[in-house]
Amino acid sequence: MYSISTVRLERFINYLIHMSIKIIDNLITKKEQKIIWDELQTKNYLVGETDGPGLPPTGSVATLEKKDKTFKIINKKLSNFINIKKLYRSYINCFFPNENPYFHIDKDKGTTVLYYANLEKYELDEGGETQFFKKEIKGILPLPGRIVLFNSNILHKATSFRSKNRYTVAFKYD
Repeated sequence: MYSISTVRLERFINYLIHMSIKIIDNLITKKEQKIIWDELQTKNYLVGETDGPGLPPTGSVATLEKKDKTFKIINKKLSNFINIKKLYRSYINCFFPNENPYFHIDKDKGTTVLYYANLEKYELDEGGETQFFKKEIKGILPLPGRIVLFNSNILHKATSFRSKNRYTVAFKYD
């Protein structure tokens, strides 16, 4: 018979929670997805960020402000669904076809939330998944309206679509 202390069990459960990648589908309605998509098309995008020291920038980035419809829709849905701490940044990533971003972590502690904004039905040969590396690479498909939550210190990267721009909205919490 195995015995485990309450403290060790609690630590193990916390480890599982913090190492998990959570997928939420159907939280954002089709109507809200269209509102978000339309707003993302009006944003001014700047040359992307680097994924680490000495690496070239990839994609392009636009700021997402609290007054934006996109921010309000996603933030409200998340606040009703999960308990997250202080938001320190929200923005939009746009990756161009066939770009090749790098693996990176967002922060040592915290939670990253990604919303996949492309509306078209997903085609497997287009690519575009978010890849996570924890002993092996696992990809999360960028299905329209999908939300992915993960610990900010998990090594990950975007992959671009083959023939169109890939849009994700990112919320980063302490």
